[in-house]
Amino acid sequence: TPVIPLELDEIAYEDGSGGSADEAEQGDMISVRFTPTERCSLISAKFYGYAMYPGINIQVVVYPDNGYGKPDIFSPLSSPVTCEITTGWQEVDLSTAGLVFDPYEDFHIGIKKIANVDTFPHYIFIDTDDSTGRSWWYDYSMFGFHGIGGDLEIRALVYNTSGLMRWLPDEKQVSAADGEGGVFNRHTVRFLTEDIDHYVIYRNTVPDLSSMSYLAMTSDTFYTDNDVSEDATYYYAVKAVYSDGGGISDFSNIASATTHSGAATTYLDTIILDDGTFDASATWTVEHGFGTVLNPSSVGLLRTLMFYLTNTGEFRPEVWSVDSSGFPTSLISGSPSFLSATSIGWRSVGWSSWTTTVIDEDFLVACICGYSPVSLGMDVPGYSSSFDFNGSSWNAMSDTTYMIRAIVEYNTDCAYYNIHTGWNLVSLPVMLEDSSISSIFPMAAGGLAYYYITGAGYDTTSVIVPGKAYWILSYIDTSFSICGGTPLYTLDVEVEPGWNMVGGTAVPEGYSKYDIFDYPDGTLTSYPYLFGFDVDSRNYIAVDRLYPGKGYFLLAFNSGIIRFEP
Repeated sequence: TPVIPLELDEIAYEDGSGGSADEAEQGDMISVRFTPTERCSLISAKFYGYAMYPGINIQVVVYPDNGYGKPDIFSPLSSPVTCEITTGWQEVDLSTAGLVFDPYEDFHIGIKKIANVDTFPHYIFIDTDDSTGRSWWYDYSMFGFHGIGGDLEIRALVYNTSGLMRWLPDEKQVSAADGEGGVFNRHTVRFLTEDIDHYVIYRNTVPDLSSMSYLAMTSDTFYTDNDVSEDATYYYAVKAVYSDGGGISDFSNIASATTHSGAATTYLDTIILDDGTFDASATWTVEHGFGTVLNPSSVGLLRTLMFYLTNTGEFRPEVWSVDSSGFPTSLISGSPSFLSATSIGWRSVGWSSWTTTVIDEDFLVACICGYSPVSLGMDVPGYSSSFDFNGSSWNAMSDTTYMIRAIVEYNTDCAYYNIHTGWNLVSLPVMLEDSSISSIFPMAAGGLAYYYITGAGYDTTSVIVPGKAYWILSYIDTSFSICGGTPLYTLDVEVEPGWNMVGGTAVPEGYSKYDIFDYPDGTLTSYPYLFGFDVDSRNYIAVDRLYPGKGYFLLAFNSGIIRFEP
């Protein structure tokens, strides 16, 4: 059999002149981005190092590009290769990872410093040219990347496989695994199925190959994991074991799945500020009235209004918006006519029977007197924000709590929205069969939503994904709910260094930013930077909780995941 000719190519971007050394410390990683011009198989890494004394180890890892020219340190393509650093050029074998790259498909070779902090200095040299944006230093203490003023002397040795594929018979050719969302990554090369004896499946609760646990073996190309808990996220990776002593592959990429119970729950929140016993009564003439600002603890549908009336008569219930200081600003909706009160005591009004009002912030409930005025019970002294209405304007009442209550309903299989004219920052807390923008937000201009790509700017989409946040532009004010989805109580959301647009889960009382789990540790600070958007002032505001259906900006200091869990 004739020898198949292979072209060995050394991809290098530095000039080999040296001049300075990297500043990375223990736990840090330095890397170079490579862009092959032909389809190639990665064989080894070559770098120029310095070590004052022997016995100092480093780790060499291959990473995919994160789409912005930096390594995606969260999804390594190879297991770490530990080696001793020497002075001068040295080569590290990476062929066992079986990595093949298409033309102009970026990949990164990283070198991680793993020696103790008190170890003698060890470096990788840098040339003296200006940086081309290919060399990066990941600072573990800062959880972020620094540019390097030059090119690290790290090279990639590859076989160009475009000629090789023509020489090999069909049954011996290799093929990239199918699909971005499957178990295998397209970077991971495998032989055809008949060359594989079986697969070994590993699982983890975080996306970390180094701590994967054995799960199962199978000869099928699919696997069903039945040993799972409700509302939990799992991460999987696979190794292929080849027949006839062909060895075992490196890990595939990481795939993830979250279990959802699908069980919906209905919550009823009665907002009460009075003590239940009236101390005095108040009455007004026609079209005058009373109001109390209520503070909901959750997002939901306004279902019922309740008024404690101390005499019979007529009244009209109304709901008003309030500003950031709690002062009534504009009428949201009211009864189309005066209602009759034929007995004293608590009078309930089925608000949701004639209109849809989504409650997602403080609001005022008013009792406007009719031609035969009612009287309203009140606490004196009171400690809530109550107001009198003189027919044209509101006036604050000190030491008074009008006996007005409201019941807010929230179903966890529903998404509730208050859409205002202009830009709205929204998210989706449930899984729907149709998650298109035109289905969920028919009022969205152009049937599009806008999402932010960290570090790159805005792009448009016609589909909304739970866990992410989106801008939609509306030319109308409207309130509505969408029901029948699968409630999402647990979510893992990928984040990148910088500002990320995120959404919460189907938890009506919201999710505290201090309860967010981050991986790796340090992706968020202990006091996370979280901002919402106030539609009235059109300003960003610092917030502590994420409510279902709303969108937020969250600052991350590292590539990683954040997790919302019950």
